[in-house]
Amino acid sequence: MKVYVGTVSLLASWTWASPLAERQVPCPGRGISSTRSTEVRTRFRSFGVIPDSVPDINATTELQVKYGNIPENLGNVFTVPQTLQEPIITFDPERGFDPATTKYTYIQVDPDAPGPKLPLLRHFLHHIVYDLQASCIANQSPKTQARYMPLTPLSVSPHRYVSLLYRQVPGYKPPPLDLIEDIVRAPFDLQQYVDQGNLMLVGGNFMREGLGSTVSEAEASYWSGRDP
Repeated sequence: MKVYVGTVSLLASWTWASPLAERQVPCPGRGISSTRSTEVRTRFRSFGVIPDSVPDINATTELQVKYGNIPENLGNVFTVPQTLQEPIITFDPERGFDPATTKYTYIQVDPDAPGPKLPLLRHFLHHIVYDLQASCIANQSPKTQARYMPLTPLSVSPHRYVSLLYRQVPGYKPPPLDLIEDIVRAPFDLQQYVDQGNLMLVGGNFMREGLGSTVSEAEASYWSGRDP
């Protein structure tokens, strides 16, 4: 997990449960290192996120999704109680894009519902927030299209929970969610949604969680995945 140096965390008060509760000041404008971007793609491929959820990824910013004080880190393990609360989402500006005007959509899906061996409900939609901006922009107005639905896997085997960040086009309006997607949440056609919105994938992360996930397994996964 990348640690920001020389930044200040500010708490923002929202009328809704905002996933952007951490701010970095000023805008660092460094995007993501080529090494980390390659690691994102490699891990997405090795865990089958490519092609199960996305055809490919070339990350141009680091998407950080944190539950309490524990971040997603490309396949680490969580327990069900650790993910009951809505996560905090942060990311740096992309190089070459003005953070004051560039907006993004965050989507979290489960490609393994109801179970990894027979994912008949791929994708299960857990969260959509749009009009996000880089975390250094304090005055922003993200909007929730699909409220966070806690990660409650129905199988002992761990599911992959995939977090994706997309750059929006100017004047973006999110594709509508039909009643089934808004309430039942599956099957959600991720690629159709992305195509309809003309969204550009710029960042991603994922974690794993199952009914059989233990605290010791989660802790071991967390420590093994930390930056040195």
